[in-house]
Amino acid sequence: MKTIEITEEEYDTAADTIEAALESAYEYETQHPDSGDNYSCGMADRTACNNAEQRLSRFLSTHGVATKATPEEILESVLWFSRWEDRPGHIFCSGDVDYHGEGDYRGPQKYFQLDGTLVGEIETEFCLPDLARLLDCDEDRARAIASLAMDDRRFCLRDNGDGGFLAYDNTDCTWEHIVSIEELREIIEEIEESKEDVA
Repeated sequence: MKTIEITEEEYDTAADTIEAALESAYEYETQHPDSGDNYSCGMADRTACNNAEQRLSRFLSTHGVATKATPEEILESVLWFSRWEDRPGHIFCSGDVDYHGEGDYRGPQKYFQLDGTLVGEIETEFCLPDLARLLDCDEDRARAIASLAMDDRRFCLRDNGDGGFLAYDNTDCTWEHIVSIEELREIIEEIEESKEDVA
């Protein structure tokens, strides 16, 4: 295989393109609603293990909500009908607090947190053909650029076996799976009405 010469300017342009693609992948994983939805799989099992019923009871009490609906019934309705929101967060913020600046931190919290998921490590694969398309060059040049990028301290890369690479990024971002107090009040009203209809 012949040696491909990559100029410093060509590499810098390619590295900026790779960096932009990784930033886009990071943004998708930590901010895009589809990604948040992916992180909420198995919510029923997760709430069963995190004292959600007891926490919900305290949350409703804090908001002065008295109801004959049990926390179990309320959570069942939230989970069965997917009546929660997936919001981007951070390990130092909780879905229980108003971390979006929509009010006063000192007042009652507006959201009940069903669960939270740490995003942690983001892995992005650039197989050689995809990398060549991204860099708008042939596969030989893309392979040479990938080889240089693996020595670049800006990136955390690992050879993927076809001349491309796997890129890694660590984050403290989370997805918070939350329900607003307004939504909980609506759910409680629906449960109470259905009980009246049966009676």
